[in-house]
Amino acid sequence: MDHQTLEAYDRLTDKYLDRQESFTHCYFSELEFLLKDFPQSGTNVLDIGCGSGKFIEHFNNLGLKATGIEPIIKMIEQVEKRYPNRSDWVLLGSLPDSQPVITS
Repeated sequence: MDHQTLEAYDRLTDKYLDRQESFTHCYFSELEFLLKDFPQSGTNVLDIGCGSGKFIEHFNNLGLKATGIEPIIKMIEQVEKRYPNRSDWVLLGSLPDSQPVITS
């Protein structure tokens, strides 16, 4: 991810975190639906662009083994603040030549 895009996401971090609680719970039931046919216990999950780690926490609470990759340092700091004993959840990094916005 180029420097300009990283700076844009960095500026949006606080706004995103302020609004995150209002929309993440909607995704949890969808994630559970998608994962219901996978073996739960110990299945590895990679969350690319994991933000503040909310989905990683949810995955791990379901018995999965989740790890995240996040290019925004402010977001990684949020993970470390929210989950101080779980610094192994998130790695700093990005995909080479990736698009500034990825969704699936």
